[in-house]
Amino acid sequence: MTRAARGARQGQDGAGRRPVAGRDLLVVVLAAGEGKRMRSETPKVLHRLAGEPLLGYPVNLAHSLGARHVVVVHAPGQGAAVKAVCGDCTFAIQDEARGTGDALNQVPHSLRGAAEVLVLYGDVPLLTVASVRALLQLRRRRDLDLALVTARVPDPKGYGRVVSAPAGFRVVEEADATPEERAVDVINTGVCCFRAEALWPALRAGRRSSVTGEVYLTDLFARMPRRATLEVAAEEAVGVNDRSQLAEAERIVRRRINRGLALAGVTVVDPANTYIDAGVRIEADAVVEPFTFLRGQTVIGARTHVGPFAEIEDCQVGRDCVIGRSHLVGSTVEDGVAIGPFNRLRAGSVVARGARIGSYAEIKNSLVGPESDVHHFSYLGDAVLGKGVNIGAGTVTANYDGVRKSQTVIGDHVFIGSDSILVAPLKVGDDAYTAAGSVITRDVEPGSLAVERAEQRDVEGWVARKRRPRA
Repeated sequence: MTRAARGARQGQDGAGRRPVAGRDLLVVVLAAGEGKRMRSETPKVLHRLAGEPLLGYPVNLAHSLGARHVVVVHAPGQGAAVKAVCGDCTFAIQDEARGTGDALNQVPHSLRGAAEVLVLYGDVPLLTVASVRALLQLRRRRDLDLALVTARVPDPKGYGRVVSAPAGFRVVEEADATPEERAVDVINTGVCCFRAEALWPALRAGRRSSVTGEVYLTDLFARMPRRATLEVAAEEAVGVNDRSQLAEAERIVRRRINRGLALAGVTVVDPANTYIDAGVRIEADAVVEPFTFLRGQTVIGARTHVGPFAEIEDCQVGRDCVIGRSHLVGSTVEDGVAIGPFNRLRAGSVVARGARIGSYAEIKNSLVGPESDVHHFSYLGDAVLGKGVNIGAGTVTANYDGVRKSQTVIGDHVFIGSDSILVAPLKVGDDAYTAAGSVITRDVEPGSLAVERAEQRDVEGWVARKRRPRA
């Protein structure tokens, strides 16, 4: 990973990747909520935030801490989708929504030997590594039974309030709060770290709510004689329960990403109007113009200039390139390439070193060789171009016969005249030419000129006769 990429990642999580000693740390990510307010067939924790599933954020955070085990508690029927996101984790199912305490109790007994337990949430994606590290250090330094993350927010409506008490603090749910307690602006984020010896007995002794039948983690806090809180920035406490909150989280993550890139030496001309996914890597001295979308696992090399209005997804782009207002997906662009506006590169395309793409070209599953030129209004499908090829305007590789797709292979230093149609399967040898307006259906030998035209015939006096008034 480049220094710029490391800087970008640090800007996203608020700290570097220095791991916390986690040999005795168990991290449990609670992700079994139904997410009804999302009004979606997609589970809430699998909705995308800056290109990554919500659930990926706490899981990645857990792994960065060096935890001995990471357990993801999910709802029934979500196992395959959750496992695809989480990778190297242990999975547990909460059969019914019986509260956060019950969800935590789904952790297999065989994994409960760790000294401390950190609880994260699949829909709280903005907590930084620095804050969680501070939480763990607080609990360890003071040998606490419980350390809880809180935040001071301008509008605490809907959240449990954290109220000061002689024993340290108490959490009051909004429905049970007095007017004075509702005025408190310090909220319970739910993120907490327990001393395992205090947690598991308290969880076994936990009682279900007489109203909802659920077991809440907050009910355990009162059983923890040694407890304290850690206040974090309000934006770290943002939970995602509906699409409006998802958009707010997106705004925060993108600001972090763009700031991290700027600190790593990347020029983001207008951060408020530039959209870069969390998985994107950009090297120093690159320039990203406004209204550019960089998605997926895209990599942009040093000194490359992108945009404005470019869309690049899952592409490898080299150094010293210029990419205009074009759409690239699943493609490789090598060093020193120039791609003008209004082009489309589809999956499987490779543009080799020093090649140039003009405008209004579409390239699909093709190799454009080094120092080659593809001019405007051209289509290359399933084509292989050698070095120094000239593709004239309006050229089409006719790769599909209605049943199968075939390849066009063009050798080095070939000149394809404007408005040529190359009917695959076809080979054009080195140093060959095709005449403008030709439909080439047979292989062209090296050094040859291929011409396919009907003989031109001029009809004298035709215009005058055409325009002569009728009697």
